Amino acid sequence: HNTLHPLSKIQSKVVEKRVRLYEHFQDFDALRKGVCTVGQTKTVFTMMNIAKELDRSEFEMLMQAYMRDDGLFCYKNFCADVDRGFTTPHLEKDPLAVTTMPDASSTWPGRRNRVAMSGNRANKVAEIEDKIRSRVRKRGIHLKPTFQDMDKVKRGHVTRGQFFRILYMLGFELDEASMGLLASAYCDLGNHHEVNYVDFLASVDPPDEMQMAAMESMQAPHKGHLCSQYFDARGTARPMDITGTGFPMSA
Repeated sequence: HNTLHPLSKIQSKVVEKRVRLYEHFQDFDALRKGVCTVGQTKTVFTMMNIAKELDRSEFEMLMQAYMRDDGLFCYKNFCADVDRGFTTPHLEKDPLAVTTMPDASSTWPGRRNRVAMSGNRANKVAEIEDKIRSRVRKRGIHLKPTFQDMDKVKRGHVTRGQFFRILYMLGFELDEASMGLLASAYCDLGNHHEVNYVDFLASVDPPDEMQMAAMESMQAPHKGHLCSQYFDARGTARPMDITGTGFPMSA
């Protein structure tokens, strides 16, 4: 997996969860000196539900980066660096400055961390996907319902064992090594046992033009009822247009 600096990981989580850290640190800093203890920092991370995103080595790296000589954590500088990832400091001094809103790309480093693969392994994965894609088209196999049955909480991920079981149930003739390589290609949560089946389905079973049109129609803004051009509100036919304006004449 690709390594990500702890500060960048926290920036992504802060944007994703839409939370503020500074006020929670101030609860432990009555004199507003901008520092707190390491234990209080752990408490803030736990309260904000971001402690689970950092392992022990990453937490220690973060502490060393913002630790003062007296052993206190300088949360003021830390929060400023976190906010700098998606805001512009002192924006009030430049009213003509143009800023961009954070989007999905801002949180992507913290949400996804795929396994780094060599060129040969990536080519092998592409060959396996071509075989699955061809079999799906020829036999009309519906993959998504089977994966959703395994994903009870609708996270978009299944375990490695469930991924193997689904491929076996659907009749794909793959050996264990091929299935393991394919599963590793879609492990994007920083581990090797949770497979992103949504991305897998987008690759091997993409929607056709009719399905895409149907999804766009469902996601389109609602359009209100339009008055008929040929009938009035009572259902009576309107007289034909003889003026050349293109609209029926009103009764």
